[in-house]
Amino acid sequence: MDAPPMAQWPASAHRKMQICQDYRNGMIIAILACLAPRLGSLAQMRLGTNLLPREGGYQVRLDSSIVKNKRALEYNLPPQLTSYMDRYLAEIRPLLLDEAKYDHLWGNGNGGPLHYQSVETMLFRQSEKEFGHAFGPHTARHALASSLAAVDPTNPGLAAVVLGVSEGVVNGYYRQARQRDAAIKFQQDLAQERRP
Repeated sequence: MDAPPMAQWPASAHRKMQICQDYRNGMIIAILACLAPRLGSLAQMRLGTNLLPREGGYQVRLDSSIVKNKRALEYNLPPQLTSYMDRYLAEIRPLLLDEAKYDHLWGNGNGGPLHYQSVETMLFRQSEKEFGHAFGPHTARHALASSLAAVDPTNPGLAAVVLGVSEGVVNGYYRQARQRDAAIKFQQDLAQERRP
């Protein structure tokens, strides 16, 4: 996600645009990894409406009109992403989006907003490139539910609140986490028993 200072960018307009798009893609992936919003909500985010500066950082507000289940969500962007978002907004976004016409958070590089299908395509391409197999945005939601289940298997409501879904939806992930924890415990007990 990091890019060299603008003064060090290559002269090629195509290469400059590629740097901007790579930076934007890194920001999108980082937000998916940390907060796991639904892709439709992420793609529709607007500056000043869904991303707001707050106390030296940023707050993400997904109002009910852009959330699939119509339940508004609010998060603080992790502080580790603040300087990256500052740079995206100050340097990168103006090169991707015509700010006089659009208030969307993500620009497509041709002056317009980046749409759902473009974000999804980018995620499949980037995951294929980085991991050798393509996966989409739901992988981040599944990973977050599974991670929260592993960290706190007694609190299924945690993932439900973060993901903005019912406890029934995440129940499967918690059940899997409990099964995994039981298997790990069994293996540890078995290893302990086999020690001379």
